[in-house]
Amino acid sequence: MESNKIENLCKILKDYEKEKEYFFEKVCKILKNFSIKKRRKQLRGFNEFNFFKILGLLSDEVKHSRIIAEFLNPYGCHFQETLFLENFFEQILKVNINIEELKKIKVFVEKHIEYDGNEGRIDILLESETDVYIIENKIYASDGYNQIYKYVYSLKKEIPNKNINVIYLTLDKRDPSEKSLNGLKIKNNVLIDKHNKPIASFVNITYSDILKWMKFNLEEVKNISNLKEAISQYIFAIEDLLNIREETMNLKDYLMKNHQYILGDLLENYNEFKSKIDKECLEFIKKENLDEVIENIKIDLRKKVVLKLYEKLKETFSAKYNINQDGFLNGEKWSPLLIYKDNWKYDNNKGKLSFAIEFGQYNYNLMYYGIAKYSENIPYSNQNINSNILKNIIDTNKEFKTSNYYLIWKEIPYEWKGKIDRGVYYKEILKDVDLFVDKYYFNEIKEFVEKNEDKIDEYIKNEIK
Repeated sequence: MESNKIENLCKILKDYEKEKEYFFEKVCKILKNFSIKKRRKQLRGFNEFNFFKILGLLSDEVKHSRIIAEFLNPYGCHFQETLFLENFFEQILKVNINIEELKKIKVFVEKHIEYDGNEGRIDILLESETDVYIIENKIYASDGYNQIYKYVYSLKKEIPNKNINVIYLTLDKRDPSEKSLNGLKIKNNVLIDKHNKPIASFVNITYSDILKWMKFNLEEVKNISNLKEAISQYIFAIEDLLNIREETMNLKDYLMKNHQYILGDLLENYNEFKSKIDKECLEFIKKENLDEVIENIKIDLRKKVVLKLYEKLKETFSAKYNINQDGFLNGEKWSPLLIYKDNWKYDNNKGKLSFAIEFGQYNYNLMYYGIAKYSENIPYSNQNINSNILKNIIDTNKEFKTSNYYLIWKEIPYEWKGKIDRGVYYKEILKDVDLFVDKYYFNEIKEFVEKNEDKIDEYIKNEIK
């Protein structure tokens, strides 16, 4: 009887190994087919040649700002007068401006400003007889401290009789962070101050809008060969930046779009896969840099989790709380997403508490959450906390740690450091990201916020003077 059990177990293991070897063969076949299809496209004239990519300028915000400003400039070297500027206002901003007024617009790049002893540079500034337009360009960089705030108030001081318009350009249509706005609020496309007084118009645009604008521009100049080529090159660069270029074959997109069903198993067994494949397949891996492709797929899936978590938090808490993020959605290290009420605000260095979620590593790695504090005047150890309320928060969350900047914090149990079966982790995301986020992240954070909300309310009301 015991012998039969051992034989059955051996058979199961052998069958499992055979299935795995068959899977590896299937993946190699998919990769080889990709190589064949890509080569066919190349023979038909498709290529990946692009000056922006070659020169490493794809995500260089300053270079993008200079290019955009040159197209906006009525007196730019394109010699098309207001053509591109008119397209920008009409097609992107949905504003009709008289062409004679457009001719008078001045365009500045890296415009130096100073306000209240703080200096800065506005990425692009458009100035007409009646208006100024601040274009703040953010690709991957996070906001600077007081950035939008000082831009607006420096211009109000310098040119008080002109209307101020803020255009915030990003990849993902995010709002400026709280630290950039410094107390300003965005309401119905208007920036308002702490007295609810409107001080500037506000609009979010994305590089998808810039792509749309450039395609309009291309149609206008398609018979001017050098402008056509220049705009085409920039369109390719934006499509690469947005990861939507389809003319050439991208292995990551190919796997994500056409063969997602194999990704979970491939991620789980990738090292073993490389050790058992044939020479031809191994050469393909080196040629297409599959190691990097696999890592970028993991990053994309982690980002998918973070975006879904952010959506759920906003949907659940935005009616009662402010929700601000500064680099969190870009997977930046130590760039927290903050959840807080208006009356919890920082005041004369007396101490602000916020629920916070943050990464301890870049690329959406090592997520932790807790109650953050923006003043070290709030003590952080059991020995020197005088507040019974803060002691109670610590005592009732014993699994949390303390630090200089967090009253309490802990890692998300299902964290991303390699302690878990990473293949299964990614399989779950691929299968159902909503379920995954609820199971491992959202429900735990939601419960934590609801558990401690009243305690923070009480502390702010009774102990912060």
